Amino acid sequence: RKVKESYYRISLKLREIQIKEDTKILFDQLIKTLTNRYSLGKATQQEVLKAQTEYSRLDNDVILLREEKRINQSMLKMLLGRPQGDELLEPPLKLEPRNFKVDKSKLYGLLKENRPELLSGRAMVKKANVDRALSFQEYFPDIMLKYKREENKGGLGTWAGMIGVTFPLWFFDKQDSFVKEAKANLEEAKSQYAALENVVSYELEAALATLDAKAELAELYKTSFLPQGEAAFNSASIGFEAGRNSFLDFLDSERMLLDFKLEYAKALAELEISYAELERVVGTQLGNISVE
Repeated sequence: RKVKESYYRISLKLREIQIKEDTKILFDQLIKTLTNRYSLGKATQQEVLKAQTEYSRLDNDVILLREEKRINQSMLKMLLGRPQGDELLEPPLKLEPRNFKVDKSKLYGLLKENRPELLSGRAMVKKANVDRALSFQEYFPDIMLKYKREENKGGLGTWAGMIGVTFPLWFFDKQDSFVKEAKANLEEAKSQYAALENVVSYELEAALATLDAKAELAELYKTSFLPQGEAAFNSASIGFEAGRNSFLDFLDSERMLLDFKLEYAKALAELEISYAELERVVGTQLGNISVE
């Protein structure tokens, strides 16, 4: 899970850097346009300064994002057990949305088959069952067998043997305590396993709820927020070019679209990370296909 999380964090940082760099190109062209307008008296100095400030802010963001990308790359190398000097294959710049369809009952079956804690808990219950069965042997008599061979001077030997049986007639309290302890240990193991089942069942429900929420959020950005932001930006851009809108209107629409792009990229990365968490909860990799 940690490997996949680091991998998708790197992918997210690369995508954010790309979005910021593309926006810097836009503002570089905008600054040239505003400078020409300012020389002709069609734009104010404040508009030019705001565009330059926005460009500097984007430049600063890119520097910070590159730093975060390097940190995530170092984390991934550590998790993979590789030297920090090794090169890693770059994750995709742009993640594609995926529709994760899962069958909850099948996931519960996979969880019980693969979750290490449950496997360990069942082994402890089985051991406690065996210990309880063996504890009843304390009531059985102890049998002792001794034998020896005696040599005679003539070369012929004789055998001698003895059988002893000890019955626990007056000490049943001692044997009862062994049986009661074994029974208590069995009940404890069963209770711990039941509690563990409740914990992992909660983890599965939480992982599924998070996955569903991330998938819905990514779909919302794709089908609603991004198209609306792009439409608003295009309208403001056309209005600004034609002189109908102010630079501040254009700047607000650009910032809104930028935020939508960044949030959509984050939603896609968080969706993949949530799927990795679901795999951890289940105890096995689910692959790139949906569990149906």
